[in-house]
Amino acid sequence: MSEGPGGPQGATAGGTLAMRMLSQQAMVASQMKRAANDKAIAQMLAAKKSGPPAARLGDEIQHKSFLGALAGAVLGAIVTIAEGCLIMAACATGPYALVLLPALMYASYKASDYVEEKQNQLESWINSFCDTDGAINTGSENVNINGKPAARAAVTLPPPPPPGAIPEVPQGEPSWGDIATDLLESAAEKAVPLAKAWGNAVITLTDSNAGFMDRVSAGASLLFPAGPVLMEFATMVGGRGEIKKDVDFPEAGEDTALCDKENKPPRIAQGSSNVFINNQPAARKGDKLECSAAIVEGSPDVFIGGEQVTYLDIQLEFPPWQRMILGGITIASYLLPPAGLLGKLGNLARLGKLGNLLGKSGKLLGAKLGALLGKTGKSLKSIANKVIRWVTDPVDPVTGAYCDERTDFTLGQTLPLSFTRFHSSVLPLHGLTGVGWSDSWSEYAWVREQGNRVDIITQGATLRFAFDGDSDTAVNPYHAQYILRRRDDYLELFDRDALSSRFFYDAFPGMRLRHPVTDDTSDDRLAHSPGDRMYMLGGMSDTASNRITFERDSQYRITGVSHTDGIRLKLTYHASGYPRMSYRELYKPDEKPLAIMVPAWNETGVIGNMAELAATTLDYENYHIFVGTYPNDPDTQRDVDEVCARFPNVHKVVCARPGPTSKADCLNNVLDAITQFERSANFAFAGFILHDAEDVISPMELRLFNYLVERKDLIQIPVYPFEREWTHFTSMTYIDEFSELHGKDVPVREALAGQVPSAGVGTCFSRRAVTALLADGDGIAFDVQSLTEDYDIGFRLKEKGMTEIFVRFPVVDEAKEREQRKFLQHARTSNMICVREYFPDTFSTAVRQKSRWIIGIVFQGFKTHKWTSSLTLNYFLWRDRKGAISNFVSFLAMLVMLQLLLLLAYESLWPDAWHFLSIFSGSAWLMTLLWLNFGLMVNRIVQRVIFVTGYYGLTQGLLSVLRLFWGNLINFMANWRALKQVLQHGDPRRVAWDKTTHDFPSVTGDTRSLRPLGQILLENQVITEEQLDTALRNRVEGLRLGGSMLMQGLISAEQLAQALAEQNGVAWESIDAWQIPSSLIAEMPASVALHYAVLPLRLENDELIVGSEDGIDPVSLAALTRKVGRKVRYVIVLRGQIVTGLRHWYARRRGHDPRAMLYNAVQHQWLTEQQTGEIWRQYVPHQFLFAEILTTLGHINRSAINVLLLRHERSSLPLGKFLVTEGVISQETLDRVLTIQRELQVSMQSLLLKAGLNTEQVAQLESENEGE
Repeated sequence: MSEGPGGPQGATAGGTLAMRMLSQQAMVASQMKRAANDKAIAQMLAAKKSGPPAARLGDEIQHKSFLGALAGAVLGAIVTIAEGCLIMAACATGPYALVLLPALMYASYKASDYVEEKQNQLESWINSFCDTDGAINTGSENVNINGKPAARAAVTLPPPPPPGAIPEVPQGEPSWGDIATDLLESAAEKAVPLAKAWGNAVITLTDSNAGFMDRVSAGASLLFPAGPVLMEFATMVGGRGEIKKDVDFPEAGEDTALCDKENKPPRIAQGSSNVFINNQPAARKGDKLECSAAIVEGSPDVFIGGEQVTYLDIQLEFPPWQRMILGGITIASYLLPPAGLLGKLGNLARLGKLGNLLGKSGKLLGAKLGALLGKTGKSLKSIANKVIRWVTDPVDPVTGAYCDERTDFTLGQTLPLSFTRFHSSVLPLHGLTGVGWSDSWSEYAWVREQGNRVDIITQGATLRFAFDGDSDTAVNPYHAQYILRRRDDYLELFDRDALSSRFFYDAFPGMRLRHPVTDDTSDDRLAHSPGDRMYMLGGMSDTASNRITFERDSQYRITGVSHTDGIRLKLTYHASGYPRMSYRELYKPDEKPLAIMVPAWNETGVIGNMAELAATTLDYENYHIFVGTYPNDPDTQRDVDEVCARFPNVHKVVCARPGPTSKADCLNNVLDAITQFERSANFAFAGFILHDAEDVISPMELRLFNYLVERKDLIQIPVYPFEREWTHFTSMTYIDEFSELHGKDVPVREALAGQVPSAGVGTCFSRRAVTALLADGDGIAFDVQSLTEDYDIGFRLKEKGMTEIFVRFPVVDEAKEREQRKFLQHARTSNMICVREYFPDTFSTAVRQKSRWIIGIVFQGFKTHKWTSSLTLNYFLWRDRKGAISNFVSFLAMLVMLQLLLLLAYESLWPDAWHFLSIFSGSAWLMTLLWLNFGLMVNRIVQRVIFVTGYYGLTQGLLSVLRLFWGNLINFMANWRALKQVLQHGDPRRVAWDKTTHDFPSVTGDTRSLRPLGQILLENQVITEEQLDTALRNRVEGLRLGGSMLMQGLISAEQLAQALAEQNGVAWESIDAWQIPSSLIAEMPASVALHYAVLPLRLENDELIVGSEDGIDPVSLAALTRKVGRKVRYVIVLRGQIVTGLRHWYARRRGHDPRAMLYNAVQHQWLTEQQTGEIWRQYVPHQFLFAEILTTLGHINRSAINVLLLRHERSSLPLGKFLVTEGVISQETLDRVLTIQRELQVSMQSLLLKAGLNTEQVAQLESENEGE
C-alpha cells in the first residue's frame, strides 16, 4: 500500500490540524450565536412589558377571599378527575393504550401550568367583587412613579466593603462554550430541580432536629402514589402553611400599608429579584405583605422586571378550619382515579411550591439552573460539563474536547474558601495551575462599550450583563440571582442566594485584552477593541462582613489568600511543578509547647522506658509528658515518681476514682491536671497528643505536629505495629490490618469525607479543638462511657466544623536512601513518621481488644453518631458498622471455602471417592456471580499484599495471605464476644472498659532512679543526720539544698560536686573557667550556653565535653547534642565556675572583670598571688544564676523554665525583663529576686576590703577595671 508525503505521520498531523480548525470554527460559531441571542433578547425585552406594574404610595391591597380559594380548589379537582377518566378510558382501548397513555400523561404534565393559571384567574375574578382591605401608606423619599413615591420591600441590600486587593494580569480569556451546552442546560433545567428537591427531602428525614410534620412532609415527597396526598395532609393539619422568606436580608423597617384586618401596619414582604430602589427591592402589583394581603393596584405604564422574591416571612392566609376544607378537596381529587398524578407531581416539582411544602426556604428559589449552581467560591461553569463528568466520560459530545473539573479544597467556617479548577483540551485557558486549566481564583470581568457591557468570565462559561444608561445595577436574565453593580473603581457581583459578593478591580486602565482565537479574526463582532478593559478578582465577602482577600506580588500573581476566619494561605510558583516537601521544612517553625497524655494502669517498668526513649530519640525539646495513674495502683505511681525525679518534663497525675475506669476517664483527669499546670507555669500548650505507655514515638513526630497544629485541629499519623517471628500469627495480623487501614482506607476517607478517626495513639489535638470539647462537655472532653473515645472524638470535631488530617509524611535522608532495604520495600513508606508498638500476641487478648473496638465503633457508635446529611460520610459510617455482619459472613465463607477445598482434595486423591454436586455446575448467571466474587476477593488480597509489602517487605506481604484465615477467626470470635456483652448489659454504653496488655520493646540505656542529694551526703559521711535536719529546716532563701548547705559551711564545693556527680551518674572535675581556650568557646553559641548553663571544656574523639554545676536532664542533653552538631557528654564542675565563666565569655559587660581587679592589686603589690587565689576561691562559689533563684522561690515551675528559655532565645531582652514583658512574673517579683541575688552573692569589693585594702585602694582598682 502506497502512502502520500509524510506517511502516517503526515496524515496524523493533518488530521490534528483539521480537528483544531474545526474546533476553532465551532467556538467562533458558538460566540456568534450567543451575540445574536443577546441582540434578540434585548429587542424582545424592549418590545414587551418587563414585569408587573410598579407599586406606589396609595395603591390598594387585598386579602384573598376564602370563596375564591374554594372555587379554585374545586376547579382543580374537576380537572384532576377529568384527567383520570381520560386515562382510564385510554386503558380500555387495549393495545392503543401503549400510545395513548404516554401522550395523555405528557399532556397532563404540560397542561398543569395552564390549569394553575386558570385557577388563579378564577380566584382573582371572585376576589374582584370583594372590598379592598387597605392601601400602601409609605414609600421612597426621592423616587416617584407617576408622581407617587415608589413602594419597596422592607429590607435593604447593604454593599459589603470591598477587600483591598490588587488584581492580577490574566494570561488568556477562559470563556468558550460549545453548541452542546445550550441543549444540555435546557434538559438539565427540568431534571436537576426535582433531584435536588428529593435530596433535600432525604436531608430533612435524616435531620435529628427536624419536626415530626416536617419529616412526614419530606417523606411523602419521596412516595409516588401516596406522596401528594400525604404532603397535602401534612400541610393541612399542621405543616408549614406559611410562606417563609427566601433570603435573609437586613430588615429596613419601612414601606408598610394600612390593613383593616391588622392592628399594626404590615410591611411589604415581597419584591423584585433584581430591581432596587434606594437599595431596597422594588415592590410590584401581586407582591404580598407580611399579613398575606397582596398589592392589587399598580402603575399603568411603569413595569418592573425580575422574579418575585419573598424577603420577609408571610403569615397564613386562612385559619385552620378553612385550610382543612381546601386540603380535603385536594386530597379527594388524588384519591379518585389517579389521572392527574403526573400533573400534580409536575406542579410539586416546581421549586417554589416544593420549597414551601418542605420548609426549605431559600434553598430552591426560582426555576433557573443558575440558582442551583451559584455558590460562593465555586465555578459558574456550564451544567453540561458537570453532567458529562458525572454521568459519562469527561468528553464534549460535539467537539470531542476533554473536560474535567475538580475541587482541591474548601476552607473556612463562615464564607467558604474553595479552590475549584476546570480543564479543557481545546479551550484557550491559562489559570494558576498552568495551561489548559482555569480556576475559581482566576475569574475576571471583560468590560467593553465604555463600561456598558460586562462579561464575567468564569471556568468555561460567561455571565453577560448590560447596564441601561446611567443605572449602576444590571442582571443576567438567565441567572437572576446574580446582580452586577458598578462602583467607583470596581465591580461587585452579588449572589442573592448565597448572600455573598465577588469584587473585580480595574488595576490596569487601558490594558489591551488579548484572546488567542478572536484577536486574529476579521469579524468585528468578535474582535476585542482597544478600549476593552479587564477587571480582575480581588476578593469576596458576605453580608455578615466575612471577607476573603487575594494578595499579589509585583508581577500581579496571587501570592497569598487571607480569610477573616483566621485562615492564611501562601502560594508558591514553581516552573517545573511542585516539589515534594523536604523534612527539613519541619525545622523552620519555632518549637511550640506540646503536651503528651499517657493513661497508665499496671504499667510498672514501662513509663521509665518510654521517657528514656523519648528523651534520647525525639528531635524536639519543648514537650511535657503527663502520665495518668490510679490511687489503687501504687506500683505504677512509684515508678512514675522515679521517672519524674529524673525527667522534669514528666508529670504524674492521680485520677480521682480507683481504677481501672476507662481510658476516657483517665484522659479527662490528665486534661484537668494539664490546665492546672498551665496556670501555675504561666504558659499554654499548643497541642495535646495521645499516646500509650508502650508506644515508640518517631523522632520527627513532634516536629510534624508542631508544623501543622496551628492549621489543623486533629492530626493523625499512621500506626505500624512491630514485627515478631512469622509464627506469631495473632500479633502479625495487626500489621496486615493497619498497613491497609492507614495506607489506603483512612487516606481515602480523609480525601473524600474530610473526617479522620483517631487511632488513640499518634493523635494531636489543637488547642482550639480541646477548648471546644471542654466547653461542649462542661469541662469533660472525652466521653467516659465510650470504649473507643478516640473514634468518637473524631466525629465530634467534624460536627463542629474543625479540620482533620491524616498525615503520611516520610523522612528520607538522601545520604542513606540507597541503603539496603527489604525486597520491594518502598523507600518512602518504610521511612514514614509513625507510631510503633507491639500488639497482643495471644488469641484471647486479641479477641478482648477487638471486641472492645467493635462495641465502641459499631454498637456505641451507631447509638451516639446518627447518619448524617453527607452521603460520603454515611458511606464510611456504613463501612465502620458493617463489621457486625461481615465478620460473621467472612468466617462462614471461609468455612465454606475450606469445605470445598477438602472435597476437591478428597475427590482428586481417592479413586473410589463419592462425587458430590458441584456449585460450579449451575446456570451461567451463578457462574458469572461466582467468578465476579472471586475476582473481587483476589483484588482485596492483592491490595493487602501491596500495602503490607510497602512497609514490611515482600515476605510479610505474601504471609499476609495466609494470615487472612487466622484474622477472620479472631474477628469472628471478637464479634461474637462483643454481641454477647451488649446483649448481657442491654445497653452498649454500660459495657465496662477492658484494658489490653502490651509489650514494650527493650531499651538500652540508663533507667536508674535519682537518689536524693541529702541521702548521698549521709552515705558518704560528709554530714550527719542532725546537720541534714538543720539544713532542711533552715534552708537559705532562694537556694536549693546543696547551695544552702554550701552557704552555711556544712559542705565544701568539692563535696557538693562529688555528690551531684554520683546522683546523676557522671564524673566531676575541678576547672578554671577562665582558662578555657577561646577557640573552644567558639564551638558553642552564646544562646545555647546561656540556655543550658554549660561551658565547653574539651573535645575527646569528636565528642564535646561540657561542664555544668548541676545535673542535665536527658531531654536537654539530647537537645544540646542537636544544637552543637556533635555528641555531647557533661561533667559536674565546682560551684560558681559556670556562672563566672558565662559572665566572662558570653555575658560579661565591658569594664566589669572581677579577676582583673585581683591582677591589678598584685601589680600594685597590695596583695600577693597567694592572697588573690584565696580571695578568688571565696568569690566563685558564692555566685548564683538568676533562673536558679527564681525557680527555687517557686515563682516559676522548674519543669516549665525550659519552655520560657526556649522563647527567650528569640529575644534580645534580659531574662528578667523578658519574663515581665511576657506577663510571667510581675515587676515586684523581679525586683525581689534581684535583691535576693545581690544579698546571696559575694562582691569582689567586700572581699578586697576584708583582705586589708582600704576604700581608696578599692576605688582605684574599680576605676582601673572600668578603664580597661
